[in-house]
Amino acid sequence: MEKKNIDWGNIGFGYIPTDYRFVSKFKDGKWDEGELTTDPNVVLNECACVFQYAQTVFEGMKAYTTEDGHIVTFRPDLNAERLANSAKRLEMPVFPEDRFVDAVVKTIKANEAYVPPYGSGATLYVRPYMFGSNPVIGVKPADEYQFRILTTPVGPYFKGGAKPITIRVTDFDRAAPHGTGHIKAGWKIQGFCRYKKPVGRLENWLRRNEKHGRIKKTIRKGSYYNRNLLCNLFYAQSGSYVYWICASVMAAVTGRDRNCDRNPIPAYGI
Repeated sequence: MEKKNIDWGNIGFGYIPTDYRFVSKFKDGKWDEGELTTDPNVVLNECACVFQYAQTVFEGMKAYTTEDGHIVTFRPDLNAERLANSAKRLEMPVFPEDRFVDAVVKTIKANEAYVPPYGSGATLYVRPYMFGSNPVIGVKPADEYQFRILTTPVGPYFKGGAKPITIRVTDFDRAAPHGTGHIKAGWKIQGFCRYKKPVGRLENWLRRNEKHGRIKKTIRKGSYYNRNLLCNLFYAQSGSYVYWICASVMAAVTGRDRNCDRNPIPAYGI
């Protein structure tokens, strides 16, 4: 399929609508068959549970074009498992994991023209998400839900590619023990926005804190700092890396294979 006429090398990390998205609805205790639709809009009642009590979970993954022209995505089965665990924690019906993978594949195939070409530095971002859709004013889980998948071509999140980044340690608690830090709830990420400060101010803060000494001490201890804004935290040590698994840290997908530098990377063909 011919690719869309997009300046792939300069698209940045933002939303570009694609032709199709997947939608399945939960009502009367069951999920419907689901379908691909060209309508990018979601119409909900003003009292929908997602608006009143933020009952929503989501996932994120990418589809790539390989050097030989195939389209692959990375471990969608693990994203399906993680979404299921998130849904259970927020008292939401689980979207079947096999159907999740099938829906991801269908949505990527339908938007094949938006999967950036090999070597462009861009990818097709895939965002599955679920939310309580019926009106709820008393504090309780919704009775109806929507599971959706949207896609959008994106450039690298960090301009210039994956490099060591400057971080900031604060007194802000990302998640309480035995809370929801281990799931991908929509409202959880928003709390980080308070600390998205200009880099210059962060560097000044770091210089005031013993030339990064506080950062290193905190990372080694692992009890105060266990997740960055966009990713789980790990650090190199004697040729390997240390990665925390605890009740307040979300299970990683790419970080589960600690030997990925020596073993073939699992990919799912589209």
